[in-house]
Amino acid sequence: MTEEKKEIETSRFKLMEAADNAQILAEINGTMLKDMVYSVKGKTKLSYAGAKFAAIKLGDIHIRNSEVSFNKDLDQWEASALAYNGNMNITLPGYAEQPRLMNVQEELIPDEFARRKAASKAIRNALMAVMPADHIAAYMKAAIDGGQTRNLEPPRKQVKSTQKTEARVGDPPRQEPPRPPQPQSKQPQNPPKTLDELDYSLREKIPGLDETLVLSDRGKFLRIGKKRQLGTDEENMIELWINEFGGEWSNEDNCWKINKNITSED
Repeated sequence: MTEEKKEIETSRFKLMEAADNAQILAEINGTMLKDMVYSVKGKTKLSYAGAKFAAIKLGDIHIRNSEVSFNKDLDQWEASALAYNGNMNITLPGYAEQPRLMNVQEELIPDEFARRKAASKAIRNALMAVMPADHIAAYMKAAIDGGQTRNLEPPRKQVKSTQKTEARVGDPPRQEPPRPPQPQSKQPQNPPKTLDELDYSLREKIPGLDETLVLSDRGKFLRIGKKRQLGTDEENMIELWINEFGGEWSNEDNCWKINKNITSED
C-alpha cells in the first residue's frame, strides 16, 4: 500500500471513529440513532448503531461479558467484550482503546466519556465479529436502500497561512478547521433562512444536537454556537456540514454564522 493510500485509509478511519463517538454520546443522552451506514469516498461500513441493529435483526446474539480497565502507561482506557451467536454457537471477543485525553483546538483535555466510548466500541467490535459477512452485507444494502446512510467527507488538508486571525479577548485562539473546496461560482444549495429550517437540517446530520450546539436567530444571520467542548475530528465534521449551508466560523463572535440572504420579491 502506498503512503497516499495509507493516508486516505487513516483519514477514513478517523472520520468513522469520530462519527461513532458522536453516536455513543447521543445514545448516552437518549437520542434515537438513525444512521446505520457510513460512506466515505465509495467505501461503506456499519456505524455503531448499525452494528447493534444488525445484531438485533439477526437474532440470538448476546453480550456475555464486558470489562474496562485503565492503562496508566499508555494513558488510555482499554475495553474487551464477549459476544455469543446462538445461531452458530460461537463466542468471539472484541477489543477497543480510547485515549483519556481528547484534542480540542490543539489542546489536550480530559475526555469525561472516554471510558464509556471504549466499552461501547468493544461491544461494537464483538458484535461485528460474530455476525456472518453475508448478513452484514445484506443489512448494509437494506440500510442504504432505506436512506439510513451518512456520507462523511474527509476534510481537505489545511494550507498554512501567514495571515494571523485575532480571537475575541477571553476566548481561546481557534485554529480554523480544513474546509472542502467549493467552486466560487456555485452557491450553497438551499441554505436555511429560518431557525426551524436550520434546526431540521442539522438535526438530520448531528446526533445529540441539543447537547452539542445552540442555535439562534440574529436577524440578518443564523448563529450556531458550541454548547460543549468538541474534539478536533468532531468539530471538523460539524464545520463541513455547516459549510454546506454557506456558513462560516467567526473568530470575533466565537460561533458559526449563516447569512440569510433573503431577497424580497417584487
